[in-house]
Amino acid sequence: MWLRANGMGMVHACKGASHAQTSPVRRVIRERLPHSGRPIPGGLPLYMLDTGTLKTMAMSRLLNPESSQPCRLNAGARRDLVEQLAAEHQIRKGGKGAKPLHGMKVICAYMEKSESTVLKYIREEGLPAGKIGGERVSDAGRIDAWRLGRIG
Repeated sequence: MWLRANGMGMVHACKGASHAQTSPVRRVIRERLPHSGRPIPGGLPLYMLDTGTLKTMAMSRLLNPESSQPCRLNAGARRDLVEQLAAEHQIRKGGKGAKPLHGMKVICAYMEKSESTVLKYIREEGLPAGKIGGERVSDAGRIDAWRLGRIG
């Protein structure tokens, strides 16, 4: 296998888990190839990743610079990387996508900013919050993407 021949203890087999786990990362030993069922001599250590938990941790660190464990992107990070990270919306149970935010108070609470600051962001910095029937509306995913786009 390529991993055994080239990994040299630096590259590890990882796979996103299909269900939530009790731990964000769980080590298992695969003893058979998935499709053919052929045995893997000595087994293959595989790290199962709870992608939902890891995405939540990464996004909260990226979006909160005051976090006790902040995550920052290199100044040379390309815009397409930021857009890809921002596009990773979690799908909540029941098939709903990003959380809709209706009304200025709700948007301000989500952003933890005053109304005057949010209005300034809308006017001057392109915060994605439109008006429908006189009410400000946005969604958590678009605001998170906007925040990520400002990092750098």
